[in-house]
Amino acid sequence: MPGVPRWQSGRNPQHLAVTLFGDFWLARPEFLPSAALIRLLGDLSVSLPSARASLGRLSRRGVTESRRQGRHTYYRLTKPVARDAVEVGAGIMNLGSSHPWSGQWTMCMFSLPASRRETRNQLRTRLKMLGFATVYDGVWASPVEQVERASSVLDELDVDGGSVFTSVEHPAPGRTELSSAWDLDELRGHYSEFLQAWEWVPDVLDGGLLSTKEAFVIRTLLTDSYRRFLKLDPGLPDETLPQGWPRSGARDLFWSCYDGLAGLAALRVQQVVAEQSQELAALVHTHTTEQFVLGDEGVRSCTKCVHFDHWIAP
Repeated sequence: MPGVPRWQSGRNPQHLAVTLFGDFWLARPEFLPSAALIRLLGDLSVSLPSARASLGRLSRRGVTESRRQGRHTYYRLTKPVARDAVEVGAGIMNLGSSHPWSGQWTMCMFSLPASRRETRNQLRTRLKMLGFATVYDGVWASPVEQVERASSVLDELDVDGGSVFTSVEHPAPGRTELSSAWDLDELRGHYSEFLQAWEWVPDVLDGGLLSTKEAFVIRTLLTDSYRRFLKLDPGLPDETLPQGWPRSGARDLFWSCYDGLAGLAALRVQQVVAEQSQELAALVHTHTTEQFVLGDEGVRSCTKCVHFDHWIAP
């Protein structure tokens, strides 16, 4: 499709399939026909064999559950994954939100002997997953209040020589700041790459010449591209970042495009699902960014969602 950057090719088909469920079938207990899912993945340049294999792998991994009806197979997200999709969606939409920061850093300090090298590697991996970065050897920091979570990691790994506490930084000229523990130049590059890759979308959207298929493709690839910042961006407060930081610009671009493409993109999914079932097509829907920000509350307030508390086993 003209305009979609070349580096968008080669996306993980399983990720794209989960994005489909999360964007257009969130909190629906019904099963979608595999034929419709394969057709939609085909719109995203996923080959037929790859689409079929991806759906099978998701089912074997417990991400989706399936049922057969005659010669046809149907899929839906499992309840735990569907709940997680709501939390992930909220995390994506809240990324870069400006909130007053208390100035408190969560610090984790530990010392492990050489004989416990494997434990040290496990601890570093777990801390990175929580958004911590290493300031000095054995000294890690996070801008988020998560004393209990970091303490739990120390307990789980039996790290006796460790402590977790909160601290306030006192910057001074020539002194290294805590935010330097993160590779901000690399992160800036990722944000700049995202902005350059998708800055054309608002103009095309304003032109009103997009087909439903094009809107669906652009919105899905845009979402798949933006959600990687959940892993790349540690969520450093604005107060700790350099001036002109591109995160807010990327967030504004994503929000406007995600909402602006919603109607046409959902219509494409409805068209494809309707080829298999008019009844299921009527249930296809998508949420706005503001609804996703609400998380579980957004699901409860949506008239087309069925809250997970009311799902029944297949």
